[in-house]
Amino acid sequence: MATAKEAIMIVLDASVAMRSPLAEVTRKVSVGSRFEAAKSAIQGIVNQKLLFRKNDEVGIVMYGTEGTDNQLHGDEDEYKNVTVLSTINPVTLDLAKQIQTLEPASVETPADILDGMIVGLDLIIRRTEKKKYDKRLIVITDAATRINNPADMEVVCNMIQNLEVHLHIIGIDFGLLNSETPIVKGETPSEIKIENEKMLLSIVTEVQGELQSVSKRIDFLAQSKLKPVKQTTKMRGNLEFGETLSIPIYVFGKVMEATIPSLNKESVVAKEDGVLGKVKMDRTYFAPNNPDEEIPPERRIKAYKYGSEMIPFSTADQAALKFSSERSLKILGFVDKSQWKHDLSLAGTDAVFGDFTKPKAQEALQALNTAMHLEGKFALARFVRQANAAPKVVALFPNVENPRLHCLWMLQVPFDEDLRPYEFPSLKSVLPTTEQLAKAEDLVEQLSRPETTTHAFNPALQRLYDTIANRAMDETAPIASLPPFVERHLREDRELFGPALPAIQAFDQIFQLKEAAKTKDKKKASFWSDVKTETTAPEASDASVAPAEGAGDEDGDLNLDELLGDEVTAVGSVNPISDFEALLGSKQPAKAHIAVKGMEDQILALFRQDSAYFSKALDSLKYFRRRSPEIHRSDLFNEFMRRIKAEFAFASPVWELLVEHKVTLLSTREDPSCETTIRDAEAFLQPDQVKTETVEVAAPSRRFFPPLKPKWSIEKIVQRQERRLQDPNCTMFNASVMICSSSFGNERTKR
Repeated sequence: MATAKEAIMIVLDASVAMRSPLAEVTRKVSVGSRFEAAKSAIQGIVNQKLLFRKNDEVGIVMYGTEGTDNQLHGDEDEYKNVTVLSTINPVTLDLAKQIQTLEPASVETPADILDGMIVGLDLIIRRTEKKKYDKRLIVITDAATRINNPADMEVVCNMIQNLEVHLHIIGIDFGLLNSETPIVKGETPSEIKIENEKMLLSIVTEVQGELQSVSKRIDFLAQSKLKPVKQTTKMRGNLEFGETLSIPIYVFGKVMEATIPSLNKESVVAKEDGVLGKVKMDRTYFAPNNPDEEIPPERRIKAYKYGSEMIPFSTADQAALKFSSERSLKILGFVDKSQWKHDLSLAGTDAVFGDFTKPKAQEALQALNTAMHLEGKFALARFVRQANAAPKVVALFPNVENPRLHCLWMLQVPFDEDLRPYEFPSLKSVLPTTEQLAKAEDLVEQLSRPETTTHAFNPALQRLYDTIANRAMDETAPIASLPPFVERHLREDRELFGPALPAIQAFDQIFQLKEAAKTKDKKKASFWSDVKTETTAPEASDASVAPAEGAGDEDGDLNLDELLGDEVTAVGSVNPISDFEALLGSKQPAKAHIAVKGMEDQILALFRQDSAYFSKALDSLKYFRRRSPEIHRSDLFNEFMRRIKAEFAFASPVWELLVEHKVTLLSTREDPSCETTIRDAEAFLQPDQVKTETVEVAAPSRRFFPPLKPKWSIEKIVQRQERRLQDPNCTMFNASVMICSSSFGNERTKR
């Protein structure tokens, strides 16, 4: 990519025709009119510059405006209806805010696209003359207005070629008119648009520019949140074969992780003018016996910890321990590819090219690459990136995937001290059977991604950059929600998981889980060394999960709950919300399904009991509704709500409670990817339209007693209360609330 600063001039069509609705379809951003689409494209360019290229400069010229304000408008009334919104300057937040307020002309005005391009090119000349800039002219137009002087096209082409400006035209609703459209005599807007599109295409062809639709440009800018990285060499040196043979090479990094930028520490108090200032940290040292005296650097010495003692090392000692080396890449030998293990790769991948300035070096490296591929070998080498750097052992592999790219792939190999051997004992009693291995292999095969899947992006970066852009415009803006095109990739791929459902169910059945019996007086297995490795005779009751031949079952005494501590395995009735969150916080994906199913069962069970349990059920349902979009279960929650509606009638206390607290379906307001609309969610709580006459009746109080049954009498209620008072497990408080010991665990229930 270019190393110099970039000067961009944006020429925007602001004629009244830009008020027309956009006919193109944008998949990632919702826009209305043509002008809104143009503003969205400009905003995307400005956001990219503010985030990643703050030194680049941008200017904006609008043509077709109701007024005239440009440097070429003189006494002869040339270049009318062209307004310079901003000259070419570094991008600022004020410019981004100014773009949001732009509006097209409200009346018919002359809108000559060539006049706008000439004014923009003149501003490029004024800004970049005798300076090193990469120059780019971006024209955003629907080409629906007549050009006054088509002869200026040659002037524009000459200026672009002489200035070495890259032309990029973003067309709005280009090519939508087909040959079957009836042509009316005279110049109709459709005829003008067709001729202008042909003219712009000829200009792009003449100057070798680019022509792109606004919908594709908006979608690209909405998704492209990548920081441009300057491609620099990690090393320029020689690939050495002994002392007499070497090949000049360049080493480049193939992959670089796109990390989330860290927050900067800023200080307002440090400056009286209120301008933000950088926070600087100073570190000082003091002796314990004299805390008031600072110890200067010449009196300080570093030390290594040896047990509880500190062993000092002077500067001379540290220099003597340092290894002196020169920059180099030396071949140690060649190894058969069958000896390579992929788990030995350490760090990233680099690419080794022949020196681009020496054709013979590239030919030699190509010959080496071909020979290694034909022989089935890879090379081991000693790599020192720069002088006095720590040497590394690397593996060099020939590039066979792309024959047009003649290079070697370089992977770092760990030293023996870098390897971490895991000495876990084998659990012989739970070795998989042949049937289990077959089911697991089928599951992996069914869930394998297609070979066409080549791209994966980080949604965290997308959300962060969108939030920064929103906060820049409005300090009170909330955290940006993920756009639908990103949200879709975070969910399970239905096209992949749908056909694989039989394999998933078969895998679940063949590996059935059973609860292990706990022995109180048994030693708790806290370490892998406490697990028994010797086995006795097998004790298998189920052939589908029987251990392999010769294996015992004493390893069944191993309880993962004891190894990992007490953990929640189901949603209980005592504290369903806490159990629900504990299961969701587990690293096992299967527990998320257990959490959702358990929460649904507990809510239904609480609603089916006495009205005293309704409060806990309502709190659990509200919490379940709030968390469902965050765990991507919006549609499943809506199905659960429909089950509640089907079970509890509109006149029931449960449904009245839901209507009172407005607990309804999740819609696109809470989750953009949800299939339920806002109107459907609002209509969910309304009763079905049935032609029956309704009578308003005061609902009975549910404070202390359940609703009266039709055959109950006052005498039966009194007898029931007398039996409760005779219960030794009950206690009366204030003659109004009776607390009874519940049979459900340790829970105490108010009645």
